[in-house]
Order: sequence, then structure tokens, then C-alpha cells
Amino acid sequence: MTWMISMLMFQVMDSVISLFRVDVTGRGELGDRQVSFTGSVQCLYSLRSYALCLYP
Repeated sequence: MTWMISMLMFQVMDSVISLFRVDVTGRGELGDRQVSFTGSVQCLYSLRSYALCLYP
């Protein structure tokens, strides 16, 4: 794997995770954010089978 592909995969992962880095205003939002985060991570793991992202 080339250096550029590694950086691109890192950028995609970092961009997705950055959406969840914002401050939580209250506990009421936490559950919804966790569900959304879990769905996003599961989607990224399913893309792994196509060698698009997330190498173990």
C-alpha cells in the first residue's frame, strides 16, 4: 500500500470521526450520538471487505 493511499484512508476515517468530537450539551443527546457512531463504524467495517478502508 502506498503512502498516499494510507493518508487518504486516514483522512476518510478522521473526517467521519470528527463529526462525533463536538461537545455534548446534555445526557439526552448521548444515546443518540452513540447509536449514530456505532452505525458509522459498522459501515466503515463493511467497506473494509472491499479494501476501501480500515485495515486491521
